Amino acid sequence: MWSVCFSPDGKYIASGSNDATVRVWDLEKNEEKTILEHTSYVKSVCFSPDGKYIASGSWDNTVRVWKWKKNEEKTILRHTGHVESVCFSPDGKYIASGSQDSTVRVWDYKNSEKKILKNKKKKGFFYRLFKR
Repeated sequence: MWSVCFSPDGKYIASGSNDATVRVWDLEKNEEKTILEHTSYVKSVCFSPDGKYIASGSWDNTVRVWKWKKNEEKTILRHTGHVESVCFSPDGKYIASGSQDSTVRVWDYKNSEKKILKNKKKKGFFYRLFKR
């Protein structure tokens, strides 16, 4: 297990694992509800603020956006290195992803547009993407 995240309503937990799956667990029923698949380790998962979508980042170099209640893959966004982290913006319009390709990408995932923030020093860096 690499990553876990509560749904905004607190009823579900999404998990990302080294078996290349995203699993969604129903906490009230104490059961697995959904299994979504990548082709390599899933390092990061995040629910959208409205709870309708899950973003997952994987060592298959992709960020996948799922309409999880329907087991439906909505979008595949590509990096050139393993994806280590994903996060929705507070308004749910964007996904930020961090990768071993030394970039943070900010995606308008509904139309696959992106902004790339490069790490010129090839060392860890932090960047404030969204103001609260």
